[in-house]
Amino acid sequence: MMTLILLSRNTSSYLTRALNYYVQVGFKGRVFIADSSSELERIEVRTIVTNFQNATFFPLVFEYDHKTTFVEKISFVMQHVCTPYVLLASVDDFFSIQTLREGMFFLRDNPDFSYVSGYVYGYTYQPSGIDWYYTGDSYYPRSFEQDDPIDRIECFLQRYTSVIHTLFKTEILKIILGSCLKYANDPCGKFFENMVTTQALLLGKGKYLPVPFAWREQRQASAGSTYHEKWLLDENFEDDARLMELGIKEVLRQFLRYTSENAALKSKEIVRKFVEYHFNCIFPTERLTKFSVQRLIKQSAPLFLVNNLKLIRKMIMARKRYRISGEHFLYAARSPYHKEFMLINKLIEGSKIYASRVGIESLKIDSKHLKMFRSVE
Repeated sequence: MMTLILLSRNTSSYLTRALNYYVQVGFKGRVFIADSSSELERIEVRTIVTNFQNATFFPLVFEYDHKTTFVEKISFVMQHVCTPYVLLASVDDFFSIQTLREGMFFLRDNPDFSYVSGYVYGYTYQPSGIDWYYTGDSYYPRSFEQDDPIDRIECFLQRYTSVIHTLFKTEILKIILGSCLKYANDPCGKFFENMVTTQALLLGKGKYLPVPFAWREQRQASAGSTYHEKWLLDENFEDDARLMELGIKEVLRQFLRYTSENAALKSKEIVRKFVEYHFNCIFPTERLTKFSVQRLIKQSAPLFLVNNLKLIRKMIMARKRYRISGEHFLYAARSPYHKEFMLINKLIEGSKIYASRVGIESLKIDSKHLKMFRSVE
């Protein structure tokens, strides 16, 4: 009932690991590999895919040259998708088959929804072992279930959320990608990423299931600040922003029956708020930074008090996250997600593909705290 599109570019070792995972968890849908590797790497990718093909699991590879943009690559592969549901997945990530099944049933029974997601976890891997992180957000809305599409957008603009790697209704994603080809085909991909989320919420609701959905690698190369700064400072930024306004305007006019004038005003407002949000995240004002509570505490409190406050905060956060982030599913032996989680650990360690990233220490999942909380429940 669903198609999994693996996004590959000079990552044959990751592709091997990903295909091993989906074979071992018994994935029964279609698997397409959208590959834009170098010529030498393509040969390796073809060999890998051929070795995995059998009567019950038959992945297909679609090849593109390096000049093909990300949007074009996805759009071309989507032309071959004939299942009702589809998921775009990077080859360095893992997705829960258990949750994908649940998500398909939900989308089937709820025609006014565009996509389904769930808890997302990150990991880094070094010779010392795997570190796991909860990369979701516990404090902002994750589901967007308002009946009014504009209310959904307003909620989204309060706290940015990307939905590219979620389970989509195929018909919805095809409409979105068709629009992105015309209005958000920027090389950086940030306008494309936002266009997908914005149009998905204009065309339907978004559901966040309270179960594990994805495990995603955290690499230093994927850290966002430099990427975002380049996006905001790009010489084509204003032209790309205007194009995105036109894309959103077209959706408002065609699907929500806005007049051309009202659609233009609303789309301009949406893009402006989106840009302002990212600008404020990347370049916070000096006033907020200088007079933050954390800085005042560090300047005035004794060192031992600061350290004790950090420890207490860490324990409180760990306990709260444990209850609202689905981490207990990963460690409960009877949970179907536990089996997937253990397999992922095994495949990561077996691949010897190391990944590290700084700046996410506060998100680390403390297994000692998890064991303590399980013992008192």
